[in-house]
Amino acid sequence: MQPSLVYPDFPVPTVEVDTGGRIDPLPLIAASLRRPIAIFSRSKPKVVATVFAYLTPSINFGQPTVSAFLAVAGPLPLLHRIHLVLAGEFQVRYGDYLSCREGTPLFHLEAGTACESDQSGQWTTLGEVPQ
Repeated sequence: MQPSLVYPDFPVPTVEVDTGGRIDPLPLIAASLRRPIAIFSRSKPKVVATVFAYLTPSINFGQPTVSAFLAVAGPLPLLHRIHLVLAGEFQVRYGDYLSCREGTPLFHLEAGTACESDQSGQWTTLGEVPQ
């Protein structure tokens, strides 16, 4: 499945995640978000949104690290849900606004369905999530 990704013509808000120096942090971040993203998508079937990831060096957490910026091309409640979920596992903050074209697509939500991109660009629909 190849979704129609959302690429706004303007910068979008982000959640910045301190990766703790992990070499490849996106699989761990994605694993934390799969279920909440699927639940959000199913509960709001009219939402069309894409979540992008952008890794870059940062000192925003008081020391040099690599941060993952999760840019949300979609409604603010999705951004807030991502922040809330990740705050339980990582050091997070609301970050700068970024162009989605700088990031790599990670999740897409549309018509009550959520899908995830692996690092090779293949998309997989997230399975059924019990209520």
